Amino acid sequence: MTLQQLQSVAEVARAGSISEAARRLFLSQSRLSESVRALEEELGVQIFERSNRGIVTTPEGEEFLACARPVLEGCRIIQEKYQKG
Repeated sequence: MTLQQLQSVAEVARAGSISEAARRLFLSQSRLSESVRALEEELGVQIFERSNRGIVTTPEGEEFLACARPVLEGCRIIQEKYQKG
């Protein structure tokens, strides 16, 4: 699991679609989808339910995001405080 994967999953949840999240993250849709799927496989949890109508966060995905958001916020705070320029 990488920080980038956490950021990607959080953005997919915010955007409500892989394609919109990919656009916002400046990634190809296939690369983002592959990254999310790899994380799901690594953790053994389905974060999103996919259909031709879009993407919905599963109950397990909601739990995962509840754990990931504080990590992402902590990283944001560290970057703001210590990153120069």
